[in-house]
Amino acid sequence: MTADNKRIRMSNCITQSENDDRKYRYISLDNGLRVLLISDLKEGESVVDEDVESEEESEEEEVGDDEMEMDEHSDEEVDENVANSQQIERKSAAALCIGVGSFCNPDNIPGFAHFLEHMVFMGSSKYPGENELDDYISTRGGDTNAWTDTEKTCFYFGVEQKYFYRALDRFANFFISPLFKEDAVDREIEAVDSEFQMNLTDDDSRASQLFSLLARENHVMRMFMIGNAETLRDTPKKQGLNIYSKLKDFYKRLYSAQYMTLAVYSKDTLDKMETHVKDIFSSVPNNNFPRPVFDNQKDPFPDVSFHKIIKVLPVNNVHKLWVSWACPPVGDLYKTKPLDILDALITHEGKGSILSLLKKKTWAVGMTGNISFDGFDFNSTWSWFLFSIKLTPEGFKHYREVLVIVFEYLRMLRENFISMTSFYEEQKLIAKTNFRWREKIDPLEYVEKVAENMQFFSEEDVLTGRSQFYQYDEKVIYQKFYRKAKVLDKILVSSKIFIQRTDSIMSSEKNENCD
Repeated sequence: MTADNKRIRMSNCITQSENDDRKYRYISLDNGLRVLLISDLKEGESVVDEDVESEEESEEEEVGDDEMEMDEHSDEEVDENVANSQQIERKSAAALCIGVGSFCNPDNIPGFAHFLEHMVFMGSSKYPGENELDDYISTRGGDTNAWTDTEKTCFYFGVEQKYFYRALDRFANFFISPLFKEDAVDREIEAVDSEFQMNLTDDDSRASQLFSLLARENHVMRMFMIGNAETLRDTPKKQGLNIYSKLKDFYKRLYSAQYMTLAVYSKDTLDKMETHVKDIFSSVPNNNFPRPVFDNQKDPFPDVSFHKIIKVLPVNNVHKLWVSWACPPVGDLYKTKPLDILDALITHEGKGSILSLLKKKTWAVGMTGNISFDGFDFNSTWSWFLFSIKLTPEGFKHYREVLVIVFEYLRMLRENFISMTSFYEEQKLIAKTNFRWREKIDPLEYVEKVAENMQFFSEEDVLTGRSQFYQYDEKVIYQKFYRKAKVLDKILVSSKIFIQRTDSIMSSEKNENCD
């Protein structure tokens, strides 16, 4: 280690597949930012040198890209698959996840955290051009993106190795000295509103919003999190609020190094990657404030409001039955994965399953579990156990009888509960086998997942925590979760047949009825 490395703490205890030839290094900078370096440089492979770009080289690249597009149109699918494979091989990527999100929205400005995510892209002191990173990467065949969740905000990009470190410097300056250009405010509010409008046509997003409306008053789960033009522009204007004046303070409070995790994927040596990351990201400020937490807000859904049937008029012409219940948070139980076990028991498709019987009656065509890492379903206040049944038109006519079958299946499981050690070990073996033989995915997707994993799992489990079963705990599985299956908190029936009634936020036509 060099003398400069006194500024970092290094660990090499990452659990990885025996078939994963990538090299990993976990480091922590002095400012509290945690980093996982991922080197995909194979033995004997030379490091790609950074280009010294000129206008002529950029023009040549653009011409070359045009010619390649023409060739792809000629040879179509075969060439496209080869090109995609080659792109993955030469791409480097980085993702930075911040352990704060929409739960931190000011009460009077729904969607403010999402709006901040958009404004961060509007240039930095070192790179003042608006959309500087996006322009730099998109003109070199790369991609950028970001999202805001309940307790996480993630930024990520991917580009060819020869442009990677210059792109990484532009990326890091989002979190060092963003400009927050005032003339970009209206445009970015419109961009947020466009995302909101897109969600209006997505049945899953509409269903989530309906569920959130049933949360207790003043609970963070009741928030309207995505924001739109009304919450970010119209209402603040009526109230005399200047949201731009609040932006920098909100940023300084939330975008702090000790809340951040960074995953960097490159076709370079770990030592060189470490040097670049240390030089670039050590300047990210640390405000020394504790991270905002919400684990004191348990049980967001009171029984009186959550035990009901909701009938929804969907956008898509499908008949669907959603069955769910609210559970305690499971973040600290990732080694046991109680909800994953319940999901495997309920949604399997073999003999004697719910789906096999419904198919025999021609009442259903599919059944899907929803064990998700999404912040709505998985956060520090609750976890959402949910499965859906896609009904046939005939099955929709009998959806109450379908529910009876579900109830009876759950009762049978509960009354005949015995130690599930063998079933757990079977699921553990399946997960371990899948992990062992998992193919490499696009580096951009990989770093996004890894940076998010780092917010929840130990250093050792950062690659395995999301998918692997570690230890069977009958007490946790049965007493805390399995017993809960006797009470179905929420049933949602979705069909074009229902009468329309509209809520005030997502324009979801709904009809609440327990009959």
